[in-house]
Amino acid sequence: MDFVTVISDFPEGILWGWSSNLEARFHLETSDHKHKVYLEDKGKRCFQPTGTSTLEDFRAFYETVRSVVESRWVHEMIKRGWLQLEVNLPEITLGAYSSGLSLFQNDHAFKKLIDLRNYLPDASTVKSVNLDQRFGALLLEYSSSELKTVLSIENLLWD
Repeated sequence: MDFVTVISDFPEGILWGWSSNLEARFHLETSDHKHKVYLEDKGKRCFQPTGTSTLEDFRAFYETVRSVVESRWVHEMIKRGWLQLEVNLPEITLGAYSSGLSLFQNDHAFKKLIDLRNYLPDASTVKSVNLDQRFGALLLEYSSSELKTVLSIENLLWD
């Protein structure tokens, strides 16, 4: 089983990441599988360790690297087909852990309706929106130019 390392040496010698057979819910676990923490609950950021450990030291460290870890998870979601996009400009819907926009039989699947006007002053000129695996982001193309914008998904997906 392959392990994707996202955080190294916290504490020293401990690797945090996820396995190639990972479950469809945002989490980190140690490479020895002794610790696991869930980082989302139906579209809300959380910090829910499994077992009896509270992982308070790790929680404080995680907050300093959260955006990097979330970005890596979004890449994984796109790669695995766990993130779907429906476009009805100026709104989009992101479906997490879904097939099309019908949710899997997964208790942690969720959808987010996003009005691009809340994030972009020129949202009315957007002609297309696509998921971009290279950046783990939304790629927006504008009707008035060749200009393209990359919009980070993690701050749209999780509250």
